[in-house]
Amino acid sequence: TKFLQLIGKNIKLNLQNDLLLVSDIPLNKTVRVDINIASNGNVNSIKMANSSGTVSIDNSIEKIINETLTYMKPPSLGIMSKSADITLTIELN
Repeated sequence: TKFLQLIGKNIKLNLQNDLLLVSDIPLNKTVRVDINIASNGNVNSIKMANSSGTVSIDNSIEKIINETLTYMKPPSLGIMSKSADITLTIELN
């Protein structure tokens, strides 16, 4: 749980910085992203379950999630014994 909270905080911080550079306005304020993480910590898939309605914003969200999960792997102490499906909900203001 602490690892997932740490990932969430980092994604939020990275998104805040990255979305400041996007001039487009989202059509939907709530974005849902389905993520599948392998037991070794690699990202198997990132899929938009509920898009912002704006391609540039969706692309930024996917890029930040992928980059964050690439450099933040779960500890190698066997915390994840199998792949994990995670749904991330992002509220855009």
